[in-house]
Amino acid sequence: MASRSRRKGRRRAGRETRKAVEWTLLEKVLGALLVAMIVLAAYASLTIEETVEVESIETYLGIVDLRANDANATEYSFSRELKVDYQVVASYVVVEEGPLVHFKVWNSTTGQTLIPETTLGEFERKVRIDSEDVGVYEFLWWVEGGTGRARIDIDVLIQPTERIFEKKT
Repeated sequence: MASRSRRKGRRRAGRETRKAVEWTLLEKVLGALLVAMIVLAAYASLTIEETVEVESIETYLGIVDLRANDANATEYSFSRELKVDYQVVASYVVVEEGPLVHFKVWNSTTGQTLIPETTLGEFERKVRIDSEDVGVYEFLWWVEGGTGRARIDIDVLIQPTERIFEKKT
């Protein structure tokens, strides 16, 4: 009977060493996963992320009264820097007609015209800003000569184009 007890002891010892080997294998797998995650985290922290600067959408709305022969009220204007991949949607309606209303958008630095002078009573146009169009632009409405006043409903929208929104960071 002594030999049987030795065999059982050997079997138990063999099973215990197998379980120990299995645990070591599990530890190796977990260790390899941990190393892979550390390498991936280090790589992710070293890569440069693209930062996309998306500015807010700007709107210029209002009703403007322009009076002919009044030095303080013959024109209305504002300036805005226009960047690449932006678009301008400029529209106006002459609500009360009086003297002829002129409208123009031009680059105050280079003299380049973005929207040529127009005297239409109702106007709407969308213009995309490319790299050669970048600059500070003046949006200008004015009346000349005559008497009376003209009331203009102005709506100018300056916003990023879809191209900026499509970029991924």
